Amino acid sequence: MKKLFTIIILTILGINAFAYDFYAVCPSGQTLYYNVISLNEKTVAITYYEHYWNSYEYYETYYYGAPAPSGDVIIPETVESHGILFTVVEVGAHAFHYCDLTSVVFPNTIIKIGQGAFYADMDLDEPGMIGELVLPENLQTIGKEAFCWNTRLTDVVIPNSVTTIGESCFNTCINLSHLMIGSGVEEIGYAAFNRCDHLSSITVDRIIPPTCQWRTFNGVPKDIPVYVPRGTKPLYEQAEYWDEFTNFIEIETLTTNENDLSGFAVYPNPTNGVLYVETGGAASLPNPTYRITNVNGQNLLMGTLSVLLPQYDNTTTIDVSSLPAGLYFISVGKQTMKFIVK
Repeated sequence: MKKLFTIIILTILGINAFAYDFYAVCPSGQTLYYNVISLNEKTVAITYYEHYWNSYEYYETYYYGAPAPSGDVIIPETVESHGILFTVVEVGAHAFHYCDLTSVVFPNTIIKIGQGAFYADMDLDEPGMIGELVLPENLQTIGKEAFCWNTRLTDVVIPNSVTTIGESCFNTCINLSHLMIGSGVEEIGYAAFNRCDHLSSITVDRIIPPTCQWRTFNGVPKDIPVYVPRGTKPLYEQAEYWDEFTNFIEIETLTTNENDLSGFAVYPNPTNGVLYVETGGAASLPNPTYRITNVNGQNLLMGTLSVLLPQYDNTTTIDVSSLPAGLYFISVGKQTMKFIVK
């Protein structure tokens, strides 16, 4: 009876012989394709249109016969098909493989990014997404080769919810400069950051060093600063593959998620010179001043949160252009958050 019920539902949805179950236009205007994960829970994964491989011409596409998504993509939190509202919880394997994307906005409903989901087209002159990659705060797993060849990525923040970074996940992201790894990451796969030779800093919030594999950081300069929680430097110096790095710096353990602290957020992070500080209302803070320090605890900038932009949720702008590139901390009242200056 359960099997019969499933067949009836799939018929209602119009399930076809292609790789997808249904499609819909996303908020940014591109057509995305979906597979139903669970009818009971009403969850779906983004997938591709149709895979095609021509071994004679060495040509491969996952959008054979349909326009591939390109440009700036906004993934919706929910999508409707035949009167059923589904929650988008996964970017499936190869969903945007070889698509010419410049940026992606994720909903926080995404818990998994599958194998090769955003594998960039290496035949392009400048393949892949541009600038900072902001991953969803409830993400748990990043699959094998998920962001491989995104050569224009500069900054990646792995949220605390992630436990696994897959094999070759950011392989050949050659312009990646700053990497922040959340406290929940337990394992980083083989060649995950292979050929990321422009990395200038790594920040790890995990007390127990994440397990690495051979070539996890192959090609990454080993003398760059690696910021680790206070008291854990000996652990990282002895951990396999981490022990190749020579410049560990201990810092206070802080969240890598920009919006984890209630009523307090800083952006953009990393910044080129102007930092926006959202307080949720300076008057409600015990001390409406800010203090910016370096990793050694030295006070560099101090001031009052007085230049508020009430039309933008009581946001203050702070000029940090005088600071050299590196990792810094901003404290407002009893709350502290880290940020990076490019």
